[in-house]
Amino acid sequence: STFIPMNIDKWLSYLLDYPHGCTEQTISGAFPILYINELAETNEKVKSRADSKIKFALSKIQSQQLSSGGISMWPGSQYTDDWVTSYAGHFALEAKEKSYSVSNQFINKWKNFQKNKVRSWKNNKTVYNNDINQAYRLYTLALAKDPEIGAMNRLSEDKFLSNQARIILASAYAIIGRNEISKRLINNTNPKLDNKFDYSISYGS
Repeated sequence: STFIPMNIDKWLSYLLDYPHGCTEQTISGAFPILYINELAETNEKVKSRADSKIKFALSKIQSQQLSSGGISMWPGSQYTDDWVTSYAGHFALEAKEKSYSVSNQFINKWKNFQKNKVRSWKNNKTVYNNDINQAYRLYTLALAKDPEIGAMNRLSEDKFLSNQARIILASAYAIIGRNEISKRLINNTNPKLDNKFDYSISYGS
């Protein structure tokens, strides 16, 4: 290959030893490992550690699901986090696709939370990542084979949609086979990304 070596062993070691912290960090340490077998050959010891890492992350996010179906950032917190809830569901869906055990009750409660959020969402320009959070919710619901097409259409008509939200929404349309809409959204994306990409925590009940 003419590509620069990825040095997968180094990065895999880093991920396997990634310190446990908030829900977002836990998922970030485990999510890439889902695909390690597609990228590199690993020995049985590494496979066992990777498997344990993924199972730990799945156990943690399921334990941090609140009665509303949303996911909290920290153990014991009574507040859900919009980004983390989508991220956790995304990880759980991909892990389930890789034959990991994920509770159907967890998925169903999570989907109900996502749908309630999608339907009550308003485009508040004063809230960081507001449209990105909505696009990511819609993407994860499409991934779960339970898309909210009406909400997707409404968001796609927003003339001030950020590039990040537009790309995520285009991906959601692609998942459900609406390729023409997906291409239109991509074609209307400014090649220059937005001036800032904010990762802020927005808490809800």
